[in-house]
Amino acid sequence: MRGKGRLDLARRECERLLAEFPDYYAALHTLGLIASAQARFGEAVQHLSLAAANSPSNEATITALASVYVEMGLRQQAIELLQRHLATSPKRSPNATFLLGKAHYDQKEYTYSEQYFSEAVRAERRWHEARYYLAMSHLYSGDYRKAAQELEHLLVNGFSPLQVLSVLSEMPAEVFNESHYRAFDRIVPQRVPKLQEATYYFTRARFSHLRGDHDAVMPDLHTANGIRARESALLFAEGRIVETALLQHALGMQDVEGVLPLDHSLPISLLILGPSRSGKTTIEGLVGTGLGAASGRETSEFHAAVRQGLLETGYPSSTSIALLPLEGYAIAKSSYRTAVTRLSQGRPLFTATTPALINELPDLFRLVPNLHILFVDRDRYDLIWKIYSRDYNKGNYYAYNLNNVEAYVSWYREFSAQVQRLVPERVRSIKYETAIEAPQQLLQQLSEWLKIPVIKHSFAPIRGDVGCATPYVAEMKAQLAVRSP
Repeated sequence: MRGKGRLDLARRECERLLAEFPDYYAALHTLGLIASAQARFGEAVQHLSLAAANSPSNEATITALASVYVEMGLRQQAIELLQRHLATSPKRSPNATFLLGKAHYDQKEYTYSEQYFSEAVRAERRWHEARYYLAMSHLYSGDYRKAAQELEHLLVNGFSPLQVLSVLSEMPAEVFNESHYRAFDRIVPQRVPKLQEATYYFTRARFSHLRGDHDAVMPDLHTANGIRARESALLFAEGRIVETALLQHALGMQDVEGVLPLDHSLPISLLILGPSRSGKTTIEGLVGTGLGAASGRETSEFHAAVRQGLLETGYPSSTSIALLPLEGYAIAKSSYRTAVTRLSQGRPLFTATTPALINELPDLFRLVPNLHILFVDRDRYDLIWKIYSRDYNKGNYYAYNLNNVEAYVSWYREFSAQVQRLVPERVRSIKYETAIEAPQQLLQQLSEWLKIPVIKHSFAPIRGDVGCATPYVAEMKAQLAVRSP
């Protein structure tokens, strides 16, 4: 009955069975699945936990319960549940390892997701979805060659060519070969589904850029961004309201009360922030290599700590510090202390690039011990073009019009400058170009600020994309001179 969508009838039948047989596993399991399908996740956890207690080794129940935890944002609970199951299971299940990889992937813990997706792919060589997530884990870990190898395997096997080529087109130029161009040229524009039209034009623009066919780039980007702009008009209006409110709040402050003092029993949390495409990942990689930092990338642990503080004090789940009651701060701080101790792996410095945390400043200084902020900026036109040429699919409401991109970049610069004025000893600003041209000099400056020694003093040249917008600057200047409505 459940499989045919007759959920209410199935639920009543399961409840009748449980009234007579309270420990009936199948009824508990089915009720959990029904509650999950109807987004009643608390009830789903209750039923699936009871089912798991009655049948502890049943993989279907364990994976269903883990999936509910993921839906609730409780990914660490999902990870711990799946790890216990795999540790006691006589045969490691590909489904469980895939779900464990996905939970780590959603938490931006790509080192772990690489491990579990690799295991799933070894067990099921033709599992294309697992291989795709493995490729993306390699990509976000900065291992572009491994990512390209997995993506090329998917391309050869016909897995969603446009999706794969879209990812490839945003990777460094050195991973490209002629087969990628030929594969893209085989895509017939008229046969691209309407929902993928924007992705097609973004991808074609980036391939034209890589080929040096610069005249073809901006027309395709205008077409692609026009599609995305129509899809995100409401989000844009909401986003501008939030930006204005955040800036006015920050500009109205004379200082930040309650900044947590340094705690030498914990690592420094260095939050590397900047507009999208400003080079944060490059900086994090440099800091990881040069200062021995543990890289958290876009970790969700900051938000998870806030969510925990709200849940345990009886408030609705959210990730906004502004909603955190006074009694929730101690819970949130404790949650983050536990997380950063685990993620830093005994190192004195932990880095993260979680972009949404810009919206939590300067309040974040009252929550995160040893918090330092490093703002990254880059050449104005390079930054605007990098944003405009990216297919975000969702979010980044400002990205689909050149004037809106420029306005967002200006807002970000003004906001970050005010945060630095408010907490000068904990905030620094750097240029992406400095990391590319003089990485040793940058590391020495960060070492003196953070009081952490440099452990690597020489580097091979860092491949960057300084000057990427040069072929398009004249057109961009003309476009930016005409203000959007």
